[in-house]
Parts: sequence; C-alpha cells; structure tokens
Amino acid sequence: MILSLLERIQILNLLPKDGNRMTNGLIEDLKKNLFIAKEEMDATGYVESGSVFMDSVKGPTFVPFGPNGEIRSKWDESKEVSKEVEIIPWIMNKLVEKLKELEKTEKLPIYLDPLYDRFVMKEGE
Repeated sequence: MILSLLERIQILNLLPKDGNRMTNGLIEDLKKNLFIAKEEMDATGYVESGSVFMDSVKGPTFVPFGPNGEIRSKWDESKEVSKEVEIIPWIMNKLVEKLKELEKTEKLPIYLDPLYDRFVMKEGE
C-alpha cells in the first residue's frame, strides 16, 4: 500500500499499544516500515516538534503527536515522496476497527477523515 508521510504518522498513532508476543512483533515490524528515515527527513525539511517519553525497553522515544493525537511535526509536503508499506490483514483490520470505533463514538478527529475514507469506506465497497 502506498502511504504518504502524514498517513504513516497517523497509522503509527492508531496502532494497538499492546497485544501478545506474536502481535507485538507484527506491530513492531510495521512500525519499522512506517518510521521516517533520516534521508526522508532531510529531503522534506521534516522538523520534529512532538514530545519524548521514556520507554522502559527502548529508552527515549519520540512521539510526534499531541495529547489529542494531532500531528505536531512539520515538513514540506511538496517534497514528500510516498512510500510503499505492506500492512498485513490482521493489522489492517485493527486499524479499520479503531477508525470505526472513533467514528461510532463521535471521537473521530477531522484530520483523520481522509484516512477513514481511504481505509473504512474502501472496505465497504
């Protein structure tokens, strides 16, 4: 699936935070493919303006989202190059479930509407 930088950041925010040993491994593999490489940061002028938290396993971890999930990082979208990322069906189902839950409970932020349209509306076709 071809994803923009914004979609990759949004998906990182929607991924399940916990699971079992197998599902955690699948999620970690996807995160590695979604992350923004230094070359991409340099090419797009990507500036991180999120926050850092201490992960007990990984150490300091950067989070480019605000407390309400809004994107705090900035980049030049005209220089952005989309990236091919494989999302296995189990994770895609989790993402669709999360988006549907947010919509059903009327907590779907406006900035996630395009992702909702792409993942959930496409599923209904």
